[in-house]
Amino acid sequence: ELLARNCIGSLVLIDPDVVEEKNLNRIMNTKKSDAEKGVSKVEVLKQAIEKMGMNVNVEIYKSDTYDRDPIEALVDCDIIFGCVDSAAGRYHLECVSKAYFIPYFDVGVYLESDGKGGISQANAVSRYIHPDSCSLLNRGVYTSEQVTAERLKRDNVEYYEKQIQEGYVKGAEEDQPAVMSVNMQAACLAFNDFLARLHSFRLDDNSKFGTQTFQLVQGCYLNEEDEGDDGSIFEKYLGTGEESLLIQNLKRRKKS
Repeated sequence: ELLARNCIGSLVLIDPDVVEEKNLNRIMNTKKSDAEKGVSKVEVLKQAIEKMGMNVNVEIYKSDTYDRDPIEALVDCDIIFGCVDSAAGRYHLECVSKAYFIPYFDVGVYLESDGKGGISQANAVSRYIHPDSCSLLNRGVYTSEQVTAERLKRDNVEYYEKQIQEGYVKGAEEDQPAVMSVNMQAACLAFNDFLARLHSFRLDDNSKFGTQTFQLVQGCYLNEEDEGDDGSIFEKYLGTGEESLLIQNLKRRKKS
């Protein structure tokens, strides 16, 4: 919504899901009829953007980042905004960002129940990733175990469920629902960060805003400095482009 209404020019939208009734309270432009018909989320957003009349070209992919086509579309983009709730999605986007030197804004929401019908935490978070930045992996946003767990769930459900029962795979059953107001807060954090890096209007240097968090429960805003390259596993992807392990794996997956 923010990008389209600011005449961004061209958008690539990637999402494998269809609209469900449970989405209607938190996804803009979705309607009950979309949920009843099972219309894909990206198609709904494409139609909404085209109706704005802002001359924004919209390219959509009804798939996820495990597939080659959306990855190939991403590598031609100037900026990546990741609004995903999976560890694998963040890992793939981070790989593309590092391999092709594409700035990546990670947008997230964290909600925690207090066990009494309320919430103890409700945080909107925006993180900026660039070639020399600390990775999301090393920031603790996700773990390699979570990435492995999600891959197992996708490729071998029976084995995945067995591992879950044996307690081998950790942290893969988390389901953190989002509410629209917090989602929009997170989107605004990321979009304004994007504008700040284009126009340098902040009093402090942009490096001070590697991670931004708005804590709804505490009623406060926090920003953390970008600590720079952290010697993460992404060093091997840095600037490798088509030779990156991720792209090579996707090519093999496509052939199979």
